[in-house]
Amino acid sequence: MKRDRYEVVPAGKVWRVTRNGQGLAECKTQAAAIEVAVKACRHRWASHKQTAELVIKRRDGKIRDSRT
Repeated sequence: MKRDRYEVVPAGKVWRVTRNGQGLAECKTQAAAIEVAVKACRHRWASHKQTAELVIKRRDGKIRDSRT
C-alpha cells in the first residue's frame, strides 16, 4: 500500500498543508499547520489503516523535520 505524503510548506505569508501535492489547508502559523497535518495523518490511519509521512519545511524550503 502506498504511503500518503503530507507536507507543511511556506506559501507567502501563510503555511500550506498538502497531501500528495494537493492543497488541504492554509494556516497563519507553522504550528497551526503542523497541528492540521498531524490530525489529517491520524484520521487517515483511523479511517483507512493507511500510514502516512509528514514532512515539515522551513521558510527557506529546507526540510525541518520528517515523521512517519
